[in-house]
Amino acid sequence: KTEYDSWSEIGNDGWSWDQLTPSFKAVSNYTSITDNTTFPNADTPANANSQQQNYLGTDGPIHASYNSYATDLQQPYVLTMNAMGISTNSAPQSGNATGIYNSPTAVDRATGKRSYAASFYTKNMNNTNFVLLTRAQATKIEFSPDKKDGNVVATGVTFSVDGSSYTVKANKEIILSAGVFQSPQLLELSGIGNSTILQQFGINPLVDLPGVGENMQDHAMSTQMWQVNPGVVTWDQLRINRTFALAASQQYNTTHDGVLASTINAVTFTSFQKTAENETVYQNMLTTLDQWINSTTLTSLQKKQYDIQKRWMNEGSVPGMEIVMIPSGGLTRTRPANETSYITVAAVLQHPFSRGSVHINSSDPLVLPAVDPKYLTSPFGKCFFFPLSQLHKMHPQFIPSTRFLDQIKYPDD
Repeated sequence: KTEYDSWSEIGNDGWSWDQLTPSFKAVSNYTSITDNTTFPNADTPANANSQQQNYLGTDGPIHASYNSYATDLQQPYVLTMNAMGISTNSAPQSGNATGIYNSPTAVDRATGKRSYAASFYTKNMNNTNFVLLTRAQATKIEFSPDKKDGNVVATGVTFSVDGSSYTVKANKEIILSAGVFQSPQLLELSGIGNSTILQQFGINPLVDLPGVGENMQDHAMSTQMWQVNPGVVTWDQLRINRTFALAASQQYNTTHDGVLASTINAVTFTSFQKTAENETVYQNMLTTLDQWINSTTLTSLQKKQYDIQKRWMNEGSVPGMEIVMIPSGGLTRTRPANETSYITVAAVLQHPFSRGSVHINSSDPLVLPAVDPKYLTSPFGKCFFFPLSQLHKMHPQFIPSTRFLDQIKYPDD
């Protein structure tokens, strides 16, 4: 909730939590949870469903449902987080995602298939006002030569299909939704952006808007993989156990559930303070952050953003780190060994102070833009991010269960 409200705070009218919640409910199709036993210290299914249904709808195109299958790792892993002082959250969709929770997944439990953008497309295929054009790429937003109240007016879009170019005119509005990389690329190709960059590629600037393509933020992520002892059931069984994989396939084809209909669901959001080694280390990191901000030239937007981010940290109101458990190997540069199972834990920086950029690399719209994420260019990010790779050393209670401890082989130092 606090993060959405901050969008509104910096000038994005209509993007607060309360204003967006009706849209969240409109697009979602919530399936109630029936069993919380694999998530220790969770609320009862009845209470959890009652809270979730305040924020999730029941007839939208995108399903929000729960895994019916859990590996041997899930329950002890939840206890691990609880032992570190991270409580179980039974209503993460309420606007407070702090804690570890059983994340709803975008799977249609009736079919066992993913629920995504195509779910909306197929639902509206027969509508006369909906046309889905495949293999097309937008190449330019067209603008009227005449301004309205001093502003340029978009009138259409030029796009390419199989090497041929077409232009379609808009009667009402044009929605730019080409993703974090290609939205700024499309604006710059159309003459909206930093005039110096546009002129460098022979593009006539219609609006000199230096902020286009700037202020990019991305989640730096580090994954650690541990080997578990034989007999511990993980998703790796699909790779190493032919009998298990065959039974899983038969179950999925028959009832559309089981391990092949499950996905990542053990998600933790916590504060920087909880992941720091101790309070002294945490305070030193805050001092490092202040020194860096004071020595850095900031845009007015960055200053607003940094003030908000520091307020979140002081209040402890917004999680700074995400920790995700994946019950398998194969997500790091270490190749999984045959006949071996793993647990992978990913640490993700939620609100970096580093700022990257995306800009055109050519006037040719089919040439990919230049992306410079500038990961961890803020010393604050480095201070918090790299120690997480040693989480099991910083927090001895990282593995609280004797059974779990006996079945973990730590990676070499």
